[in-house]
Amino acid sequence: MTRTRLALALMTMAAAATNAAQSPGDERVRRIENGLIPPVILKGQPVRTSKLEDRMRELKIPGVSIAVFDKGRLEWTRGWGMADVADGRPVEADTRFQAASISKPVAAAAALALVSRGRMSLDQDINTYLTSGKLPENEFTAKQKSRSGTCSRIPAA
Repeated sequence: MTRTRLALALMTMAAAATNAAQSPGDERVRRIENGLIPPVILKGQPVRTSKLEDRMRELKIPGVSIAVFDKGRLEWTRGWGMADVADGRPVEADTRFQAASISKPVAAAAALALVSRGRMSLDQDINTYLTSGKLPENEFTAKQKSRSGTCSRIPAA
């Protein structure tokens, strides 16, 4: 059996073992396992969902850990695949992964969510929103106030 087939077999067994214990959020877990949507959805085109296991295989991702929050509270965590393929160690709910540089896209998503709710403007000075520190004045801010975003520099359509 090739290394890839072994990894896939172990991934499948680990996912099955991880999913053996049922909990109140099982339907939500199944939606993640079986209903991944593509990153881009075209209007008028059918949305093709895929299975988490298939996407992991396509992208050559040996293991993943997912934490789901609801109303600011951790609802559940679960792991799929292998944390260490060579050692055969499966991903578990508490397996830690290096998050890489994810803070910028998370902050951008949070800011855009606030904008969509009307709680923040991308053209407002960023310091009006900061509560624990301020962006200091510098050569750039002397000419133009720091904005939450760049809408003031985007030409109108």
